[in-house]
Amino acid sequence: MSSRLRDILFSSFMLGVNLLLWRQSLKPEYADIQAQDYGFSPNFFPQILLSIWAVICVVLIVRALLIEDTKQPAPLWGRLLSAFILTGVYVLLVGQIGFLLASIPFAGAFMLLFGYRKPIVIAAVTVIFPIATWWIFTEILKIYLPISPWFTRF
Repeated sequence: MSSRLRDILFSSFMLGVNLLLWRQSLKPEYADIQAQDYGFSPNFFPQILLSIWAVICVVLIVRALLIEDTKQPAPLWGRLLSAFILTGVYVLLVGQIGFLLASIPFAGAFMLLFGYRKPIVIAAVTVIFPIATWWIFTEILKIYLPISPWFTRF
């Protein structure tokens, strides 16, 4: 399969999934729910993410149509399987030890898994990104993420 056809098929599939999720977010049972009296419905933030996702899919389809077809190296199936396993462990840990404590090692492990090797950048991203994400969700959006059983705040 050519890289162009692969990109078009994958991006079209992801756009289809996006449209199904968008349709789900428009169901009337979500319209009357107010999340924590903050003024937004629970589907507000997911719809923002779905919109970004749709734009990215369209850009990828247009890009695939415009660029020259190239030969791609074989996929690294071991890394892909490792990423799925790592993500599964992360999902399980979020419920057990909380978002922040699970996200910090996950971010670092994922960067190492895919070959990033600059220690200062890895350390900074591993700590700053999960903390910033947690702070934006809990303090700005008032969407409370799973907390640790050992700490009352995070």
